[in-house]
Amino acid sequence: MDDKEIIFLVFSASITILLISIGLMLFLLFFVRTSNKNFKEKIKLKEKYEKELYSTQMEIKDQTLRYVGQELHDNIGQLLTVTRIHLKELLKTIDNDKLAEVNNIAGKALEELRLLSKSLNKGEFAKKSSFTELVEQEMQLIEKTGVIKAHLIIEGIVYNFDKDHELICFRIIQEFMSNALKYSGCENLYFKLNYQPQLFSLQISDDGKGFDKNNVIKGNGLINIENRAQMIGANYQLLSESGRGTKIILNLKTNQNDTV
Repeated sequence: MDDKEIIFLVFSASITILLISIGLMLFLLFFVRTSNKNFKEKIKLKEKYEKELYSTQMEIKDQTLRYVGQELHDNIGQLLTVTRIHLKELLKTIDNDKLAEVNNIAGKALEELRLLSKSLNKGEFAKKSSFTELVEQEMQLIEKTGVIKAHLIIEGIVYNFDKDHELICFRIIQEFMSNALKYSGCENLYFKLNYQPQLFSLQISDDGKGFDKNNVIKGNGLINIENRAQMIGANYQLLSESGRGTKIILNLKTNQNDTV
């Protein structure tokens, strides 16, 4: 075999190896892209499933609370109303301070029951009320405990946005308030609603004992808040330090509807 044949064979082998290498690289590139695509699709499907599951759980919970709230309003509320009517009739004929006091207590009980019914039945009530009205009513409820004072600041021109998103934001407020009552030992709760064009910002904070974020196991309350924020695509921050209270910040892009 002469030199030319050897050179030709070496050249041919080199070209073959090069083509095989290129083929392998293209195959690996295609495989990696396909794997990444499949992985991303799996993540999207998982996120979609989790959102649908969470949405279903919330719907079942709302339906249950709606039923309880309706029962309280229709049954116990009706009994208290009838009782108060009879007491008022008795007061027309009997001058009795104790009877008048019983009438006042029945009236207060009826009002508390109505507030509780509305609180449990927020899913339905939200359709007829603005977001700020819901927040103000919840503040009234927590102040009636006599343990915590609630403070509200509203910035910007108040407007309506997606009702489902408003309700989820309200559930986040309820969850934070529940956590504050149970764990924070706070005396004050601060709410700040900021309405900007196409952006709604919600800040809630307390002056309680706080906690070290790096050394705490998140309970259902904090997990629920995070899940709800993710569900509506909101940017969410949790800030807390031992001895310096807890604060959450939620920013949500909105399609602004009518102003309130």
